[in-house]
Amino acid sequence: MISGPPNPTFAEALGLNPMLKLVVRLLSRSVRSKAKSRGVQYSFLLMRADGRQLQEIAGLIDSAALRPVERQGRDQMQ
Repeated sequence: MISGPPNPTFAEALGLNPMLKLVVRLLSRSVRSKAKSRGVQYSFLLMRADGRQLQEIAGLIDSAALRPVERQGRDQMQ
């Protein structure tokens, strides 16, 4: 899965109030349950563009210190 709802861990990290934590828990219940049934964990990650960090990553790629890895497989497409 590429996207999904925030999970309770994310809500806790944001310091949300108890009511919003409950809402987040309910919103993510289905996806967390599906993950658990498959023996994996679901976590929510919020990313934002950061120009300085993106420049550092581009520099690492340009210098070949970091290189993208391409994999083909069924799991990657889900």
